Amino acid sequence: MKTLRLALMVLSLSAPAAGANGATPLPCQDSMTPQEQDVCIQTAVQNADREIDKLFHLVERGLKGGATDPMLTLFPQKQRALLASQRTWKAYRDAQCLAVSASYGAGSGAAAGYGFCMFELSQERIKFLRNFGQTVLYDSTLCRDHNDECAPLREAQ
Repeated sequence: MKTLRLALMVLSLSAPAAGANGATPLPCQDSMTPQEQDVCIQTAVQNADREIDKLFHLVERGLKGGATDPMLTLFPQKQRALLASQRTWKAYRDAQCLAVSASYGAGSGAAAGYGFCMFELSQERIKFLRNFGQTVLYDSTLCRDHNDECAPLREAQ
């Protein structure tokens, strides 16, 4: 239990304060058993992963749909860069969080450290995808023709 508290303390010190710069507070910090906390953080990470997938595919479809103005020729390059960054980001997130987990040794804090790391880095990726989506939002035929479909990208504004 001490290791779990240490993991939470280290992660809370490394994470921006809740509400600062739009940071999402770390979930599952209420008093609960380690098992309940593991389930809670796994659920939070799964929800964040679904949000990442939704935003990534929305931005990708916006880029594939093309620009409203033929002079905007950067869409194919943005699409390639987005795909490459998504692949690289997933590898980075997994390796980073395994390193965080390993830093706790075999103690109970390893699972919590891994989970909170996954959540924190996933929240950063959601913010990035929303911001990246802003470069597509007003110039994409998808967002022009299916305005409601692009609503999740407007959340960053």
